[in-house]
Amino acid sequence: MDMRPGPDDVYVIRPAGTSGAGAADPGTATTGTATPDRPAVLWSAPGSLPAAVAEVAELWSRRARIGDLANVSGPWGVVLSNPATREHILAADPVGVQPIHWALTATGSIAVSSWIAALADRPDVDDAIDYEGVLISEAQGIHAEELLDITRFRAIRAVPWGRALRIGGDGSVRTEKYWFPDQLPGPDESLTLDDCAELLRERIDAAVRRLTPTDLVVGAHVSGGLDCTAVACHANHVLAESGGGLLAGYSWAPSEAHVPRFEGEERAILDDVVAQEGFPIRLVHPDESGDWYFLRDINRYPQSTHIRERWVLPMAAADGVQVMLSGWGGDELSSFNGRAVSPMLVRQGRFAALWQDVAARTAVSHPQAGLPRKARSFAGALFYTMPPWVAELRDRAEAREVAVHEAEIDARLRAISPRSVEVRRHRDHFFATCADPREYRLGLLTGGHIQHRTSGWYQTGRLFGIDYRYPLLDLGVVEAAIRLPWWAFRSQGWSRVAYRKAVDPWVPASVAWNVGKFEPALFWPPERRPVQRKAPPPRRESPIDDPRLIEALQAADRSYDRGGVGAIDPSTRVSARPEAAAGR
Repeated sequence: MDMRPGPDDVYVIRPAGTSGAGAADPGTATTGTATPDRPAVLWSAPGSLPAAVAEVAELWSRRARIGDLANVSGPWGVVLSNPATREHILAADPVGVQPIHWALTATGSIAVSSWIAALADRPDVDDAIDYEGVLISEAQGIHAEELLDITRFRAIRAVPWGRALRIGGDGSVRTEKYWFPDQLPGPDESLTLDDCAELLRERIDAAVRRLTPTDLVVGAHVSGGLDCTAVACHANHVLAESGGGLLAGYSWAPSEAHVPRFEGEERAILDDVVAQEGFPIRLVHPDESGDWYFLRDINRYPQSTHIRERWVLPMAAADGVQVMLSGWGGDELSSFNGRAVSPMLVRQGRFAALWQDVAARTAVSHPQAGLPRKARSFAGALFYTMPPWVAELRDRAEAREVAVHEAEIDARLRAISPRSVEVRRHRDHFFATCADPREYRLGLLTGGHIQHRTSGWYQTGRLFGIDYRYPLLDLGVVEAAIRLPWWAFRSQGWSRVAYRKAVDPWVPASVAWNVGKFEPALFWPPERRPVQRKAPPPRRESPIDDPRLIEALQAADRSYDRGGVGAIDPSTRVSARPEAAAGR
């Protein structure tokens, strides 16, 4: 874990008249003054897909129109020049898979990087913590568009999905939105189930081929679930066409030395994958290789989800993996499980369709189920389509207890940022009341949920020299998923049925048609053994050391049962900036 920002990680744009314009800038790719006389790509962020950058360059050189970028799938992030308008354009891919950040330096220049630590560590960038940004980041939900550029640092901003920054020759900065997912074609009810499966298979195949390099060492997440396993297996097929294959699959499941096998768990499914594909699957071991997760600066490396990836990254890096394929994003879009379908059918008065769906799913999950059990399932489905306050009437005692706990969290958050309470409430309300599968998926896509994850994984991946790629977040797959009608997600007694049919030719039957699996990692609490803390390095730090913020985050962490945030130890997070400890 000795990776440090290199000269290609940061690009500095120096508007005319700024201090030091034209001077050399060690540690950056180049300066923004040496621009060509034609529209061109001046810089691409490490981790960008070379084919995507080439496509952006070709489109930009022809017309220099930001709207043309909406057709280029990621991951990519670039700085473009437009000599006709004397502007620099800072843009990220439409879905926002590739994170792009920028900061105004002390000399008036604009520093750009995907790696947020490369900006925060610069001596000319203020690295003071934005406490409100920390809380909004931890909400990981549905955010209003004006909040999408907030980071954990006051001076650093993100370029949100589907946006570009126009940076004028005078240093002015304005944002232009160029991709509008809410205008994508809606559910096409002329599609049959087989049509939906064929559409998904075609788009996923193209995405896997586009994102799987044949000249780099490739690994893949393999959980035994639909998304990661389908991506891994098909990537292995694609690599086999050129005589290669995946180096290995990487699972979060512990070895049998830590959790013995039990019936219905995913390691049996992993055996089926190994038997079919031939590549090894590495299981995790709870040893000191994961200590970096607790020693990291969580603002520069805010991977607050998927805590067990802390063992996968050093293992994969030691194996020589350069690209890690992941199925992340599938649940939210192409392999969506049908959340909000029941409320939609009730709202439309299609009770017969809801009954058929619930009865068929009950028969698949409980083959011996008779009419009484199906009726109970139907009643339960109807109940949970009601407004949240109806459920609270049934569970009054539990609702009161939750309300007290929520009020405590809100009080702690409000003391730091009243707006963070609104964000949290908006997220909870959205998930509780959304009654349309398309709206639900668009909310996950556009509200910062997906981009929060991909950005966090990019930051920690950079520590180990590993680039994550997500075929199920490819633009073509996203657009196809938004077109799917509701029965693509729930039909014939199955959830995710179109996706299952799409990937069936690629994966073992135990993966494609599995009713459910238990994750042994859930039955294996990570050991809370002492972690040897390192002394703060002799450089500027931007840790969290405000007691109010620590208490608020720990309270929220207990509420959502997420690992990582609760591990903050204020005694080891002493800021070198006296003003940081004073709060805002």
